[in-house]
Amino acid sequence: MPTRRRYEDIPIECLRAIVTIADQGSFRGATEVLGLSQPAISAQVRRLERLIGARVFEKSPRGVGLTERGKTVDRYARRILVLGDQIKAHSGASEGHVLRIGMQNFFVEKTLTTVIEKCSAAYVGGSIQFVCDVSSSIRDQLARGYLDLAFAMAPPDFPVPAHSEWTEKIVWAAAPGVRPALDKSIPLIVLPGGNIDRIAIAALEQKGMSHTIAFSASDTTARKEAALARVGIMAAPERFIPEGLEPIEDTFMPKLPALRAGILYKEGLDIARITPLANAFEAAVCPIQTTRAVSPRVVVSNERSPTPRGGVPSMIKF
Repeated sequence: MPTRRRYEDIPIECLRAIVTIADQGSFRGATEVLGLSQPAISAQVRRLERLIGARVFEKSPRGVGLTERGKTVDRYARRILVLGDQIKAHSGASEGHVLRIGMQNFFVEKTLTTVIEKCSAAYVGGSIQFVCDVSSSIRDQLARGYLDLAFAMAPPDFPVPAHSEWTEKIVWAAAPGVRPALDKSIPLIVLPGGNIDRIAIAALEQKGMSHTIAFSASDTTARKEAALARVGIMAAPERFIPEGLEPIEDTFMPKLPALRAGILYKEGLDIARITPLANAFEAAVCPIQTTRAVSPRVVVSNERSPTPRGGVPSMIKF
């Protein structure tokens, strides 16, 4: 008499299908990535839904989106897939693995070429996919496990593992000769939903200064061109002020707080196995060149404060 199975495990291919659909925003997009037919992927989703007893996807304006239960499944599925990659890495079966590196658009103009050169030279035995996007998207992709590493700035309530971190000075910037008038509303050039712009606007309001959104765009080049056309002023990391613009030194403008930035990585990634790549990434973008200990957990600062070293990477609140 056959033994009755007590447990029915969730097949790894079902989890990979869920993650891929979530990333692509559609079943059709997942078929192209996974090389499977749409009926086959649909069958995997139905099987997983049967096992957990709940729907994973629902229709959205962009195609399909995760349900609340689906978001939980997606989060745990990515962790399981990362662990699978680590098992293959330790067995030597991960040759050709694609590592995804992300950068905020703000940093691209001055660092992208160096990042690509240094990271490509440091990552032997696999390939790298570079992703540049707005800050909120980079953080979202990192949190969801789509990106492995990212150079980004993040708000205080965004907990992520960090390979290294430092502070970036934030300043007001404009075209040469452009200075806001004290007796008029300050015209701002902003990124919709941008964290830096949120902080800049709060600083103006705290000082009782009125402002107007003169130009808004997700594209960094568009915001730069608007500033060069003297449409308004913008807040930006001092090291990454777009070419052609300059910091505003007027003392009546509110001083903006420095923000933390760093080389962040997705939860579950075995950062120790890619330390040379992570160090190369840091060297390409960090404001200070440091001597790194064996441990991947290092904190650096523009103020050159003592650097704690050693121990296991911890969850850092940015």
